[in-house]
Amino acid sequence: MNINISIWGWKGLGVVWGHIGHVMISNLDNEVILSQYPHKYGQKFTPRGPNTKFSFKDTYNEEKSTPDVIFSLVIKKNFVESFVETVNNHTERKIWDWDPKNPSETHCTRSAYEALKSGGVLIDQDNVYKIENNERKEILPNSVWYLLDDLGIKPIMQKKDNLLQKIIEDNEKIITFARHQDLWN
Repeated sequence: MNINISIWGWKGLGVVWGHIGHVMISNLDNEVILSQYPHKYGQKFTPRGPNTKFSFKDTYNEEKSTPDVIFSLVIKKNFVESFVETVNNHTERKIWDWDPKNPSETHCTRSAYEALKSGGVLIDQDNVYKIENNERKEILPNSVWYLLDDLGIKPIMQKKDNLLQKIIEDNEKIITFARHQDLWN
């Protein structure tokens, strides 16, 4: 199964005066596999809402630009079933949350990360971003970008460089802090 992973990275100050980013997984015909938001298309972004899958066109319109980077991968035959099960699990979750709690909540990056891992992609071999049930562990679009780069996967399109790993980690801490302070709810 051939897939593209399109990533829009962190912009500006992220949560408040910017954009955290987005991850979309599609097939080579631009049919969306994963691209979730916490609202219906055309509605205002909220940090928590119904887990809504967007089309390819709606994702591009929502992001207001082309992705910062696109990776192309093959999910090997012996991992396709697991990949599809994980995709279905995340698209069927009712709640999108910017710091999701497993197993009932998700967001675009969490679902992409989990699907790639279950699809046999050897990202995050140290399981830094793995979460157990009833836990939270923030992962940002730039984190997945970094993990794919770290594997030596070359993008098929890249219009800018990723953030430094330290900045990505600091941004993840901002989201975690906001969750603990009950901000943006």
